[in-house]
Amino acid sequence: MLKVRIPSDVIKKGRLFAEQVYNYRHGNADKFLNGAELEADLNGFEVEFANCFAFGLPFPKIFNGSKVDKFDCFLAVPNENGLLQLLKFDVKTSEEFLINKKQFERKEIDAYLFESLDFQDFQTDMIFLKFHGWIKKAEIKQNSEVKSFENGSTAYKINPAALQDPGKLFALNQARGI
Repeated sequence: MLKVRIPSDVIKKGRLFAEQVYNYRHGNADKFLNGAELEADLNGFEVEFANCFAFGLPFPKIFNGSKVDKFDCFLAVPNENGLLQLLKFDVKTSEEFLINKKQFERKEIDAYLFESLDFQDFQTDMIFLKFHGWIKKAEIKQNSEVKSFENGSTAYKINPAALQDPGKLFALNQARGI
């Protein structure tokens, strides 16, 4: 696992962005509007902003109440021939390495990057983005089991041993210091 220090103003921008998106989501069946699911969604935007900061990428923008992009970031990874290829990544905040099956089927992305925030001290900017690892979408089904939840939803639970080292992403994408 790698850690990158994140300024608190980046987290604040992520929360503000999340609140703007939330205000446009009423009636959207794909998005949760209350409880733990809402908090996880809001945390997802904070992590996405931290990810943009860590990789020196532009922050997301809102267009007509929704995000413009269909993925969270483009990052370079080596293919089987050692050549670099750009992949569309979706950033996930689950430390259990869960991917909702409906989102998995709907989203046209190439890989998932698992990250989480470690708020050691918000006042002194001791906030860290933890990079747990990444996996290509094509490798998910053979490296996971299906988990069912009380609300009827299902998710792929990724075997942590199948996650790729996030250090490769930092070496290839000129990210900020770890």
